Parts: sequence; C-alpha cells; structure tokens
Amino acid sequence: MNNCCAFFINHNTSKRQKQRMEKAHKDMLIEHRTKLVKTIDIANGLFSELIQRKVLTPRMVREIKVNKDIDSQIEDLLDLLPSCGPEAYDQFCAALVASDQKYIVDFFLDMSPSKPTSEKAPSPCTVASIKSDSSTLSAIHK
Repeated sequence: MNNCCAFFINHNTSKRQKQRMEKAHKDMLIEHRTKLVKTIDIANGLFSELIQRKVLTPRMVREIKVNKDIDSQIEDLLDLLPSCGPEAYDQFCAALVASDQKYIVDFFLDMSPSKPTSEKAPSPCTVASIKSDSSTLSAIHK
C-alpha cells in the first residue's frame, strides 16, 4: 500500500474509520484475493458506489487509480477495505451487487452457512437481486 492510502487509514478522524472490519470478513477477502483481483470489474461504477456508500472518499479513489493498472487498483482497494470500518465488507458487497457483479458476492463473499442452494439463507451481502451472468461464472470455475 502506498503512503497516501496509509495516511487516510491512520489520520481519518471519523469514528467509522477507527474501527476495523470483522476478522471473518477480512479473512474472506484474503482467502479469495487472487480470484477477486481477476474477477472484479472496476469499470462498472464500483468506485462510485463505494464513494456513495461512504466506504471510500473521492481522494482515496484518485490515489488508488493514479498511474496503476487495473489489477493493482483492485489490489489497493482490497488492501484498504479492512481499515474502512466494520460496515465496509457489507457495503463492498452491496457496491458489487449495484455494479452488476452479484455473482462475485454469491461465489466468493457469501458468509451464510453452507446449505444446499435451495435452502441457503440470504447473506447480508446479498442486498439486491441482479441476474448473474452464467458465462462469467463458468469462466471463474476454470
């Protein structure tokens, strides 16, 4: 993580920013990091959604984007999220859903207990019903 992002993490005075993400959520981001970096599409308004949900500031997004390739931007985002407060995970999932990436939440980030699909309770991350792209899921499985 670069110095500017560290500045935001260490110097943001809001109460939300001082609290950290739950360990289970942080572990989920770490466990699926490689696949998330390959799968997340930031061109569909993900950063705008995260700003709107007050997970990131516009300045943080500018710093994530500056002179970096797409994979590096996503890696910086994943590095920053655990320091964005206890609601950051759920808001990140909601932002993915809102940016037409619900399949990522369903496949990688769903925290509900393992049950057969027909009995699976909705996860806190599953906040909207957006039709999944089955071809994208097929590509992920490969």
